Amino acid sequence: RSYNKMTEEVYQKTISEKDLNLQMLRSQINPHFLYNTLDSMRMAALNVGYDYLASMCELLAKILRYGVSSPKNLVTVEEEQNHLCEYITLINLRYSNIVIQRNIDPSILQYRMLKLLLQPLVENSVNHGIGDDTENGMIQIWGFQREDMLVFMVTDNGNGMDEEHLQLLRDYLDDKNNAFKSIGLKNIKKRIQLYYGEKYNLSIDSRPGQGTSVTVTLPLITDND
Repeated sequence: RSYNKMTEEVYQKTISEKDLNLQMLRSQINPHFLYNTLDSMRMAALNVGYDYLASMCELLAKILRYGVSSPKNLVTVEEEQNHLCEYITLINLRYSNIVIQRNIDPSILQYRMLKLLLQPLVENSVNHGIGDDTENGMIQIWGFQREDMLVFMVTDNGNGMDEEHLQLLRDYLDDKNNAFKSIGLKNIKKRIQLYYGEKYNLSIDSRPGQGTSVTVTLPLITDND
């Protein structure tokens, strides 16, 4: 009985320590803490003349704020585009070998969509399509209306994938394997189909030496829908 009691006390102590550590970690990544820290970093960079570093801190703070603020599910295409522009500016400060072009039809800006769909698509192209290795990297973002749907496409001129690798990725997005660790595209696809239904989707095409294209289809939704 004494042994069992001692074991239980040790177990409870371990659980309590883990809970305290988790609470401390959560307090450290509190959004307000991050904003204040980034603002302090921005001011410190300005004081020593590192304007580009100050700009990066400011942009990162805005990107984080967009992600955690406003609990509503839907934003306008214009709001999503503005967030995307801040991310593109940050990428341009980080990478000198990547050009990112936006081609979003102004006529669709009033429609509403799930937030944080476009930025992860561009981030995927940056990290997996181009990165540091490709010279004269090009990413193009397209947004337009096709019949009763919104269509967004993100294309890059990176190395691309052969058919075998592409099919493996498509199966991963459909939960048919665990061949990849990246969750960005998979997360977007699941969010789209959970919110809008199976009619709407994320699809990916690629060819070796010709780059990769990711396409997202969404319904047309206005304020009154």
